[in-house]
Amino acid sequence: MSKKKVLVAGFFDLLHSGHIRFLEEAHEYGDVYVSIGSDENSIETKHKTPIFSEEERKYMLESLKFVKQVDISKGKIGSMSFDDFACKIKPDYFITNEDGSDLALKDNFCKRNNIEFKVLKRIPKPGLQERSSTSIKEIDKIPHRLDLIGFYDQKIINNIYPGSVILANIDRLNLEDRSGMSSSTRNVIRRVFGNSLPEHIQRDEIAKIIFAVENPPGHKYISGVVDQLGLCLPGVNRLKFDDNYWPYKIEKLNDYKWLQNYLFLKKTKPRPLDYEVFDGRENFSIDNIKNHSSLGEKLWSVLNNKDIELLGNTINQIHESQKLMIPGYESNELKTHIENIKKNHLGVKLMGAGGYGYLLVVSKKPEKDFIKIAIT
Repeated sequence: MSKKKVLVAGFFDLLHSGHIRFLEEAHEYGDVYVSIGSDENSIETKHKTPIFSEEERKYMLESLKFVKQVDISKGKIGSMSFDDFACKIKPDYFITNEDGSDLALKDNFCKRNNIEFKVLKRIPKPGLQERSSTSIKEIDKIPHRLDLIGFYDQKIINNIYPGSVILANIDRLNLEDRSGMSSSTRNVIRRVFGNSLPEHIQRDEIAKIIFAVENPPGHKYISGVVDQLGLCLPGVNRLKFDDNYWPYKIEKLNDYKWLQNYLFLKKTKPRPLDYEVFDGRENFSIDNIKNHSSLGEKLWSVLNNKDIELLGNTINQIHESQKLMIPGYESNELKTHIENIKKNHLGVKLMGAGGYGYLLVVSKKPEKDFIKIAIT
């Protein structure tokens, strides 16, 4: 006795375990025939080009053991684009998920053609996480950044004496907002580009776009490019400034993977809404700024020479230098905590503008609550 025929339809873009589970369950009713929506159909009905072309989606589906045959519904637009294929194969069942579109329309089509219509619940394979194309698209793929030395992207400093900022681009972590990890800039990227950086635009150009969005004409405070370039440029980079908000030169560290063994984040608490980092005690003297510039030169040399002990010592000096220029960089609440970390580890500094938030710790023996990072 021949097996019954099962028809399923969809775009099946971003093929994931939820799709596989659906096809596996449909296969329990018989041989599965898949009608996939064409690229043209996606553009017309969803107003977007699929991530994977119709031929790629067909190829992937045909490779699955639960699938008998795949047809691309070319020339047909809309949620009922499978009807010609259905008339050709004469299925016994038409099966869809409970969140499928036009369920009533499909049910009526099945009744007219003597096809049994079944709606499956979206239940993941036992032991696996529930997946959908929508949830996958919402996964945050925007990286974070570490400012190993910062502040020099501000003209209030670099118009007095040239210097540099050194940044490490790291894989995305589940970090709190208002904690020195550029959450506001990441939100701007998400608003402009979605949950990942676009592949068709060069990274420095992406940074320029985000810089322009964050600093529109008439904006009182200019958000420095530590965040924009730090989030967009992979690896470890040195940004050199001279009386400008944009660096005149960007240098890349050739060998940076070793840093992952010694750099960690330590969570404290988000910066309170009423805490002001710039509180009127700032001291941008020429001596303070020249010292900060020299620390940028020193840190770049240390990174190239892979000197871990000196790296920790230099990070400590950078923290003190940033605090000397901007006393609000280190809040009184964190002062003792930071001193205790200095006693037990090689180096420590606050991330971003400071006050509160995450600490960057240089250590050979990380504590259990230290957060491991991965440089992109």
